[in-house]
Amino acid sequence: MAKNPDELGALWEKTGTKGPYMSGNVEGVGKVVVFRNNKKQNPREPDWRILRDRPKEERTAANRFDDHAEPPPRAGSLSDRLLANLPRPSRVDDPNDDIPF
Repeated sequence: MAKNPDELGALWEKTGTKGPYMSGNVEGVGKVVVFRNNKKQNPREPDWRILRDRPKEERTAANRFDDHAEPPPRAGSLSDRLLANLPRPSRVDDPNDDIPF
């Protein structure tokens, strides 16, 4: 069967100790896990959070996926690639500008 050209990946539903979540692969990103946003307080906040799956040895008690902590950005990560494509503001030298940077 031919792959749908619009498909970005696949997720599988699972149940963990803190409730339901999904895991799978996203093309160009790799393995991901998706957790329900239990801290949602505003309807504009997302219902689910997508995080890069990390090896167990990288997870610490203070920074675990099931606590909804985001992993630090890595070189070549999706966030790096997205930020690299943003336009940079042009620098304008204003002699009346008192800000030293």
